[in-house]
Amino acid sequence: MTVGQHALDTLGYLAGIGADRLADVNDALRDPVITAIIATRGGKGAYRIAEQLAFAAAARYPKLLIGFSEVSVLNLALWKHCRLPGVHGARSSSPEPAPSRRDRSSTPYSPPVT
Repeated sequence: MTVGQHALDTLGYLAGIGADRLADVNDALRDPVITAIIATRGGKGAYRIAEQLAFAAAARYPKLLIGFSEVSVLNLALWKHCRLPGVHGARSSSPEPAPSRRDRSSTPYSPPVT
């Protein structure tokens, strides 16, 4: 397993600087040994880097991109340019576990508006 250099970066609500995220994804796309890329977070801002993916490398070394939320934008770009399928699935890690129903009384929680 290889972890991207910027996999755990944060920048406010973003998963780091777009250029760094793009570099990590493109490094993985160019690596013939890597068979899948699993997003560690959602993909807020993914639309900004989608058209800059290394499409020639992705076509030459096909691999799955697994993620959720706006990572779907990257999957759609890979489908559009390379006809590579992707997987809309759970992220590989979470910064902190979601509170259980029992724990919500001690965590900041707003009930749904009805």
